[in-house]
Amino acid sequence: MFSLLPARSTDYAPGPLRLGYARRARRLAYLTSSILTLAMAGLLFRMVPRQATLARASSYMDLVRSLFGLFRDEPLLTVRGVLALLIFAAFNVLWVPLVLPLSTPPFSLSHTAIGLFGLAGLAGELGAGRAGRLADLGFSQRTTGLSLALMFASWLPIALMEYSLWALKAL
Repeated sequence: MFSLLPARSTDYAPGPLRLGYARRARRLAYLTSSILTLAMAGLLFRMVPRQATLARASSYMDLVRSLFGLFRDEPLLTVRGVLALLIFAAFNVLWVPLVLPLSTPPFSLSHTAIGLFGLAGLAGELGAGRAGRLADLGFSQRTTGLSLALMFASWLPIALMEYSLWALKAL
């Protein structure tokens, strides 16, 4: 339905009709969105099973305090948590400052072009599901080792960036 709307309000309507057409198109989009949202809410209300209420609901602070017991009793959870924290930190240290060299000469990329590099995060999202399934199958050591190796290998294209963007695109 939205593909029938013009890309810009000035595509088909001359003069004062432009504003009216754009307003109607916007209202139609909002109306359609709200109807679809209500339909989805109704479907979810009917299809999601009801949960029995607990006799005593835990407070948020009780749940946070229980984490310390889990860390004490489950050393593997602590090790995996620290590794995940370090991988996440290294990933952010790698990608967040990348904006600075890409926006300055010799590259001088636009905000849009720099944003396209963010699509590389989509590959990480797709890989996270597969990594979780491998860990569930008992390959957690191998999966963690592979993710650490990939993380360290991802720094090489950053080091070569002053020579060419091709290495960074391959990342």
